[in-house]
Amino acid sequence: MKVTDSYQLACTPQDYKKCHQLLRGNPEQGDDRELGFPTIMAIRDGQVIGVMSTADMNRTRRIVVNTLRIDKSISNPVFVIKRMIEAYELVLLRAGCKWYWAYVTKENQRLVFLMRRVLGLPLHEDDGNFWFKKEIA
Repeated sequence: MKVTDSYQLACTPQDYKKCHQLLRGNPEQGDDRELGFPTIMAIRDGQVIGVMSTADMNRTRRIVVNTLRIDKSISNPVFVIKRMIEAYELVLLRAGCKWYWAYVTKENQRLVFLMRRVLGLPLHEDDGNFWFKKEIA
């Protein structure tokens, strides 16, 4: 069976509601949180299976990915993560951005492994997080 996913920018209150449903449905991956712009949704069979979003830039003063969640039913999420990153970067590129940051808590070894596969080695490490800086062309 061929799986077809779509990746789209969250634009409506209904889109954000669906994203929050995914976040609340996967509490082992972290808490529900505020979603900023851009927020990318991965959709399979009409259901949101992944969310990638930006932290509030008024607080961070830079573009920081603070949410990257994949539904726990997805057995090999690396392809979903890679496609969400591509869609996210396309939005940033069209907005004139040249780079962004993403952080992963050290405790989330599965996501650390996946992010290293997709974004490479982290540029910085603090007490609780690995920080990846991704340049986009």
